[in-house]
Amino acid sequence: RKHRSRKPACGSADGKIRGVIEYVRDITERKQTEQDLEKEKYFNQTLVQKSPAFFVAIGTDGKTIMMNDSLLQALGYAEEEVIGADYLNTFVAEPDREKLAVIFKNLTKHKKSTINENLVLTKDGRELLVEWHGQPVFKENSQVDYFFGVGIDITEKKNAEEKLKNSEEKYRLTFASTSDIIFTLDTKLQITNITPSVEKALGLNEESLIRKPVADLNIMTPDSLKKAIYYTKQIISGKFAPPIVYEFIGKDK
Repeated sequence: RKHRSRKPACGSADGKIRGVIEYVRDITERKQTEQDLEKEKYFNQTLVQKSPAFFVAIGTDGKTIMMNDSLLQALGYAEEEVIGADYLNTFVAEPDREKLAVIFKNLTKHKKSTINENLVLTKDGRELLVEWHGQPVFKENSQVDYFFGVGIDITEKKNAEEKLKNSEEKYRLTFASTSDIIFTLDTKLQITNITPSVEKALGLNEESLIRKPVADLNIMTPDSLKKAIYYTKQIISGKFAPPIVYEFIGKDK
């Protein structure tokens, strides 16, 4: 592409225009650069807006600058409702506001990225637990311009972990209090866990049995030992194993 500019020729004696001087400058490279920058800007905007991750920008005054589509949908807000809103008091659960305010201050002071978890409030009052990766964005004078956060909703993950923890705790209490002998074997047929009731029933300390091959311990009758080894191998190979009653050799035998 060429850019043309014209100006009247000067210097004629009678003051009349005798011709035109044209200046031609090649602006192809500049135009291409502008187009490339525009494409890059559009790509980045699309990436942020359509990403399943949460994106938020917050001014140093605590006002919300932007939220991407994923975060808006998760919180149940329209874009015009969040722009300019006080981020802490509008979108952060009260127990986490003070903690997050300190994080914002540290971002301004230390100018380093942070990782934290906090409860985010939806429009209808629900709470989402979000893991945030925060980053300060700077002006040309190296002062913090605003805070930019990328978040991942970990609500379901935390709920699942809590349920698993509760389930494991119930299992542990049941395992510790039962009068039955319950044990687990690994792929090498070594005992990995056994109920404390083994001490009362067989006169053996449970810790002395851990990581020992069940075949070497002489705590089962030969028939039960064969069943334990056979069905454990069935389970390891992905096959079904029915419930089995094992006979143990008592401490007086």
